[in-house]
Amino acid sequence: MPARVDRERKWTAAELEVFAEPKGEVLTCEMRRFVLHEDVAEEMCKVLIGRRVVPARNLAGEKSYGLGLMIVVVDKDGMSNLAARLGGLRQDGMVLTVSRLPEGSGGTPETRLPLDLEIGTQGEVARCEAPEDMPEAFREVACEQAAAQGFDVMIVAEGDAVPYVRRFDIVFELADEQAN
Repeated sequence: MPARVDRERKWTAAELEVFAEPKGEVLTCEMRRFVLHEDVAEEMCKVLIGRRVVPARNLAGEKSYGLGLMIVVVDKDGMSNLAARLGGLRQDGMVLTVSRLPEGSGGTPETRLPLDLEIGTQGEVARCEAPEDMPEAFREVACEQAAAQGFDVMIVAEGDAVPYVRRFDIVFELADEQAN
């Protein structure tokens, strides 16, 4: 296992999905997308396996297995602006088209609800929380739609499925009124 990525060789930015145990040790890593050099982006994952990240916490505040995204940049001095070229994190999620958006959405054509999910050992949504500042009807629909999705069953080295936490975005998009 490489101890570090060669910063002199190839500058790269990558979005990585990591699965970590409750103490924060990274168990798996998958490169989702990258800018410039795929081989370096894949090397980033190899370096992360076994390293520690901030432990995930379930909705009760207890340390938990967690699936999350991070952007990692490899460059010489941190001034390459590669993260900006990669763009922001692209959280998994879905788009729901609605006839109107909730009050207070600012009149924007879409409203994003980041959901905090607890996924059970069978890949089911065991618990869902949406931001309190959104109308209850939208929070309910968002959690219902997330619960209808199938999520990955995460298996640890011992062969056991484990519950974990993850993020899932629901985007409410305003229906195009011209289509009516």
